[in-house]
Amino acid sequence: FAMNSKLKEVLLGILYSALTILFIIGLLPWDLVSRIVACVIAMLAIMRIRKRKNNNENVSYFTISYMAVIVIFILLFNSISIGA
Repeated sequence: FAMNSKLKEVLLGILYSALTILFIIGLLPWDLVSRIVACVIAMLAIMRIRKRKNNNENVSYFTISYMAVIVIFILLFNSISIGA
């Protein structure tokens, strides 16, 4: 079935941000490698935004969903660490 392009952009933003956060908190047993992978994923997200922006395509759905998920995770982690 054909996905709506806006929904696809939102889901891709959520996927990119979830992977970024998972690798930042240590998905791999090697801390440095895990954080490097997180940086690579974040760079891929930035390159995707820049490429689409240069092609005069709408980047707001991807960008907002990417940043929103990261902000929500950061707020959750901060509240968990404060409560602990």
